[in-house]
Amino acid sequence: MQSTQIGAALVDEISDSMNATWNNRKKWLSSGFGISYSGTASGQNFDTLVELRNSIVHGDGALSDLQEKKSVDKLIALRREFKERLSTNFLGRAEFADDSSDRAMIIARQFILDFDRSVVSLYTEARRF
Repeated sequence: MQSTQIGAALVDEISDSMNATWNNRKKWLSSGFGISYSGTASGQNFDTLVELRNSIVHGDGALSDLQEKKSVDKLIALRREFKERLSTNFLGRAEFADDSSDRAMIIARQFILDFDRSVVSLYTEARRF
């Protein structure tokens, strides 16, 4: 795939909105490249990992301002996902278990492998990279 001047200009123009949130990234991957990981087990696990990362980075270990705007049902589900997928209790602040970092690495690694497979299946020339 070759870059064009107009393509580069469009990416430059929309890059801020494209990278503003993980949901925006997912939308662009889907609409721009036909790559969707929503609904897959590794994608759901990765989304949970991203939510935990966001609470650490943007909420200092508590919910970020954006996360606090979610419905109560979504927050309860998120807390359950932190516990089940990442061994992390979340009662106001993240409390990590001994295996939380191992689980996070497994989730990240599996997501990357699955994502890479989907890219290569759609764009066989990507195998050269």
